[in-house]
Amino acid sequence: MCFTFDAYLVAGFTPVIRSGPLDTPIDRPDGMEGYIINITVRGKAWVKTKEGTYITCEKNDLLIFPPGVPHHYGRDESSDCWDHFWIYFIPRPYWHNWLTWQSSEGEPGKLTLKSERDGELMKTLFSEAIAFFSEGDALSEAISMNVLERIILNCYRLQEDTQKKTRDARVEEICLYLNRHITEDLSIADLAAQVCLSPSRLSHLFREETGQTINEWKEEQRIYRAKNMLQNTVLSISDIAQLSGYNDAFYFSRIFRRHCGVSPRRYRNNYIKLIPDKSSNSSGT
Repeated sequence: MCFTFDAYLVAGFTPVIRSGPLDTPIDRPDGMEGYIINITVRGKAWVKTKEGTYITCEKNDLLIFPPGVPHHYGRDESSDCWDHFWIYFIPRPYWHNWLTWQSSEGEPGKLTLKSERDGELMKTLFSEAIAFFSEGDALSEAISMNVLERIILNCYRLQEDTQKKTRDARVEEICLYLNRHITEDLSIADLAAQVCLSPSRLSHLFREETGQTINEWKEEQRIYRAKNMLQNTVLSISDIAQLSGYNDAFYFSRIFRRHCGVSPRRYRNNYIKLIPDKSSNSSGT
């Protein structure tokens, strides 16, 4: 099965069997643009951290790989299999606090479900997300995102209080405000006034909390929105540019190409060619 990872959500089930066609370790030194969350349902896997240490994953263990975190993992030699559900996603802005699992900077997070009940619930939710994703239409993707939100909330709920991290509430407010006004050209001063900070203090705090400048973050969100419309609507490139906050379609195309490596038109055509075969949901992921 062929997947495109330019969507808001991609989901599947990967059954890895010793010496089988999928029994090849995943090696992505630069990670991915979005998050990947997976749950082991049978067998055992290893994950290599950037420090060279190894994490072991068994039944009812979840892993989350934030954007840019290296992916080095595969079936553990002590096990004949490693079956896992996985979801790749671009998070909604208000999810970020729930995604900061306890881990070292630049490393994957791990959560072990301590009861079979929690394990069965999580497997059911992953299965639902995959089933809706496989239907392949815009409404099904939206439902998959809602199921994924339940997965993320349950993971957050099940963490120890000492594991939970939170992002500064003022930065969260700015992220939400920007998304509500994504088509508007707001100045840093306008945004700073929303949270009673000076422009310089807000700029510093935002970069400290997100790793991006405000304008970088806003541009990234605009491009995510544009990609979603290119995938799920027949709107013209000009209309998508306007709805993404760009009055000039040529400028929008230039920004889009810088982020995605192709023009909006080529991106749409490529996405149509790469829509998954609904008869299968397994992949080496």
